[in-house]
Amino acid sequence: LDDVIGIVISEADYMKTMLEGLLLLERMNESGSLDESNVDLRSFISDVFASAITLGKRDWHLGDVPDITVKLDVPKVRGALFNLLDNAEKATSEGDLISLSVVSHNGYLDVSVADTGPGIDPNYLQTIFERFERGTSHDQRGAGLGLAIVRAVAKAHEGTIKVDSVLGGGSTFTMRFPSSRVVDGVEG
Repeated sequence: LDDVIGIVISEADYMKTMLEGLLLLERMNESGSLDESNVDLRSFISDVFASAITLGKRDWHLGDVPDITVKLDVPKVRGALFNLLDNAEKATSEGDLISLSVVSHNGYLDVSVADTGPGIDPNYLQTIFERFERGTSHDQRGAGLGLAIVRAVAKAHEGTIKVDSVLGGGSTFTMRFPSSRVVDGVEG
């Protein structure tokens, strides 16, 4: 009986998470869906990184972060970045490199998560940001909403998300925000 109760609780948690993801995706399409505030980018990225390194034994690296203040919906961007870092951890093995970096150039602010994992099958690169797309994920519990949410968060911030991946050579996911999000500080 305890096993059955455990399975029911696990399935209920899974359904709750999936429904919350679907609701978030729908809300992100509404205008005014962001609760923006000015945030010190270095502190914000450092906090996200500090949480991410608890995910697993990887060679974690935090790159330079510009000393700027940006206007973001902190919980949504944090969730999107954590999703990318969590995916990188799941796609890699102990000792693989996972890096988080921010570069400001040419009117954009690029926030990237890169890993030295196995890369992504090119057949999935065109649809990887679609709802319910799981590709060849080893995480069979995933609903395929995480990257769709990342895309919706980037879009709501007038930004984009892209992936560069080479089979056997790792992947880099980059959220690109317009420099109009910078409210204080000097761009790189």
